[in-house]
Amino acid sequence: MDITPALMAAISALILDANAPSLYANMMLLAVRQSNLLALSGRAEVLTPLLALYQSDRDKFDRIMDLVDSKRINRGWEALRVVQDGFDKVEYQRQFMDQKRQRERRIADIENEARPPRDRLIGNARLEFMRVQSSRWKARRDEMIAAARVQAGGQLSKSDMQARLEAFWRGIDRELDQMARK
Repeated sequence: MDITPALMAAISALILDANAPSLYANMMLLAVRQSNLLALSGRAEVLTPLLALYQSDRDKFDRIMDLVDSKRINRGWEALRVVQDGFDKVEYQRQFMDQKRQRERRIADIENEARPPRDRLIGNARLEFMRVQSSRWKARRDEMIAAARVQAGGQLSKSDMQARLEAFWRGIDRELDQMARK
């Protein structure tokens, strides 16, 4: 994804600015009007590249807003977008990140149990171990999804994707259970 410095400034503003909900709301008011006569000004002017993106490439805009919302959630703040289809993306993201952190801590604890006390993972070494393990799980997950898409002829339905992801993470949890028993 090509992100210009101006677009990066807009993304940062929506993640970090204390008035981000208000800035986002003002941007979206203009976005839905699709008027060339109106423009963002003042503190909201930094969001102009996102407004243009909303009008030119909605998919890219949605991916960027997914990133913004996930970064805000990771900081303990509310997402900017309102759920309209009954799916609470904020709650889903919160649960996903909680489960991810639980699995990371669990694999690090299992690894430490197998090591002598002087070689235990602590501090940055522990964090790096957990990050690497999460990357491995993500790579496996991505391979599983790619194979499922090939098998399905290209696209997976939302329910099929969800069922496959749930099965994948149950399998990871079983692997952790087996590792803990050894």
